[in-house]
Amino acid sequence: MQSQSAIKHTEQGFRVSGDLVFLTVSALIENGKKRISQLDLDIIQINLDSVERVDSAGVALLLGWKRDCLAAQKSCYFQNIPQQAKVLLETYKLSML
Repeated sequence: MQSQSAIKHTEQGFRVSGDLVFLTVSALIENGKKRISQLDLDIIQINLDSVERVDSAGVALLLGWKRDCLAAQKSCYFQNIPQQAKVLLETYKLSML
């Protein structure tokens, strides 16, 4: 079964849905980076309430978006971080999100 994911614009940033896994992140990397650069916001909220699965590639994607925001001199906040991502972040001893 092919994993699906999508990014949709919101007033405060964007919402991610579907899976953030190895099979889906490559399609999301540039899409998220493009949205970050195009948004005329100093603070970008990335809502993850519709994310179903996350693996280490998904965590790397989120960290990359955080880096992209910093490079664009914007603040980045993640909302509704899935439990799978929290566990991976704890395992890697990361607290950037």
